Amino acid sequence: MGQLLYVAILFLLLIASFSTSRNILKLSVTICFVFSSSAMGFGYDWLNYKLVFDNFFNKTVGFSIVYEPAFSLLMYIISALSLSFQWIIIASHSICFFFIYRYATCFK
Repeated sequence: MGQLLYVAILFLLLIASFSTSRNILKLSVTICFVFSSSAMGFGYDWLNYKLVFDNFFNKTVGFSIVYEPAFSLLMYIISALSLSFQWIIIASHSICFFFIYRYATCFK
């Protein structure tokens, strides 16, 4: 059932891509954001990020910038707030989709 729902949503997004309505664009970006920010566990690179996040406040290692400075700051903030690793995914996708939406709305 889940695969059928996924295919149906992809088909609706395909149809929506031909629309020029801003409301359809907002809905499409929101749907893509929900799917991408809720997906975790695909591939292998997410596991490395999770290991760094889980050991972010390790006293023996101390605070170090492992990745890009902004991403390390994001990890620091989420870790300091005692939020789970899923919030790193949500926050980073929020930033990406904000700029995707801003870019898409530049055109008529």
